[in-house]
Amino acid sequence: HDGSVNCARWAPDGCRLASAGDRGTVCLWRGGSDAAWWCELDEKNERARCDHLNHADDVYDVAWSPCGKWLLTGAIDGAATVWDTCTRRPVKVLRDHAHYI
Repeated sequence: HDGSVNCARWAPDGCRLASAGDRGTVCLWRGGSDAAWWCELDEKNERARCDHLNHADDVYDVAWSPCGKWLLTGAIDGAATVWDTCTRRPVKVLRDHAHYI
């Protein structure tokens, strides 16, 4: 992240982590297939892999779908965006909110 981290949520499978922050940054962190991959990062001197989703404005919240395929992001501009986590592309943007999400 290039600014503040506002939110972080584990995927239902425990193998991925989504973190959201200022400047429209959403990171999808992934390690191995083991749900405890993050425990060994410092011991192995490795870094987690991060795929970026680019939002238009600061992102305040994220929520995973129960199956883990979709990620919902909520931003300061009032947009709620549904992302396909495999393609890292937005599927639907909901703009009917009067305030930030």
